[in-house]
Amino acid sequence: MTKHRPGFIDKYFWPGLIAIVAVGLAANLLIWFWPSPQTASPSPNDIVLPSYPVEQVRRGRDLYAATCAACHGPNGAGYAQATIPAPALNGTMHAWHHTDDQIRSWIRGGLGQMPAVGATWSDEDIDAVIAYIKQWWEPEQLAWQTATTQQNSAPTE
Repeated sequence: MTKHRPGFIDKYFWPGLIAIVAVGLAANLLIWFWPSPQTASPSPNDIVLPSYPVEQVRRGRDLYAATCAACHGPNGAGYAQATIPAPALNGTMHAWHHTDDQIRSWIRGGLGQMPAVGATWSDEDIDAVIAYIKQWWEPEQLAWQTATTQQNSAPTE
């Protein structure tokens, strides 16, 4: 009877495979769980929530009622007309996931079936409508949206 000599696979394959899996697992854990200051989101407690002057919110309310409420609903609940599937702008949908700059550009230039206000509204008019819409959002939603807007705003020099 001949004695079986262990071959390369018997001798190195399993220990090598185990070592590769262990190194890969350790690397993934470090990548996923190592804190990174560039990607760390501020806590809602660290965000200073924006506040808007009453006059600005009133102006936004009036502009919204005259222009936006027909489709987005008087309370921002959306889908006021079955033929125009306008999304909710209150906290029940995803409006608060967008930065102020995105919302401004959609109001100014339109989006899908939403008509553009173009040059008929000033930047102050658009900001007033945004300030009014934000009154419907929960504090956590407003904090998240504020942090996202701050992180994605162009730096001013």
